[in-house]
Amino acid sequence: MLRTTIVLPGPRRVWLEVVQGVVVDASQPFVAVAHDGSDEHLISRHTSSLRPERLRPTAVHVCKIWLRSDDGNESAHDLTNFPVDLRIGHEMALIRGAAEGVREGAYFGAWNQTSGKFAFDVCVGAERLRPLGLHLPAGFFRRRVAWGGVAGAIIGSVYALLAREVPVIVLGGILGSVLSLPLAAIEAALEKRRGRQLVPNLNNFALAILIAKS
Repeated sequence: MLRTTIVLPGPRRVWLEVVQGVVVDASQPFVAVAHDGSDEHLISRHTSSLRPERLRPTAVHVCKIWLRSDDGNESAHDLTNFPVDLRIGHEMALIRGAAEGVREGAYFGAWNQTSGKFAFDVCVGAERLRPLGLHLPAGFFRRRVAWGGVAGAIIGSVYALLAREVPVIVLGGILGSVLSLPLAAIEAALEKRRGRQLVPNLNNFALAILIAKS
C-alpha cells in the first residue's frame, strides 16, 4: 500500500492509505445498548444485564466485513462508525490515515465501488479519530501544566534575583502550573473546534484518493 500525504489547514500533515478488496463475508447484527446513568450493558439474544427502572436504550448496528485482496489475503474490518450498504461480492475500498509521525492509523472511510455509495466517520470528539490529529494529542494537558510550571519558575527566579527571596521560585512554579489549567481548557476547546472544522476537508481529500486509486 502506497501512502499519500495531505496537508490540512493548520498546517496538519496526514498520511492516507487505501485498502481494496472483494467482500467475502459481512455481518450487520442489531445490538441494543442500555444506559443506566453510569454503565453500559449490552443486550443480545442470549444474555442481558440491566435494571428496567433506569433503562435508556440505544440501538446500534454493528457492521463488520471481510475483504479479500487481489493477492488472496483476507482481512477483517469494522465499519460500525461509517456503515455502507453492501453485499457479498461487492468491491470495496477503505481508507485509513494518521497524523504524520503516528505509525498506527485509523480507518475512517469506505467506498462501495460496485454501488458507488460511500461514508465517513465524522465523530472527531471520540478517541477513535485521535490518530488523525483532529482531536487533542496525547498528553495535551500534562504538557501544558509542565510549561506553566516552567514559565512560573522562570518568572519566580527573576523576582527572586531582584528581591533575593529564593522560596519565590518554588511558589512561582506552583502558581504557574495552577494557572495553566484554565488556559489549557480554553485552548483544548478551541483545538477541538478547529478539528471539527477540518473534517469536511479530510473527507474530500479521502474521497478523491479513494476514487483515484480504485
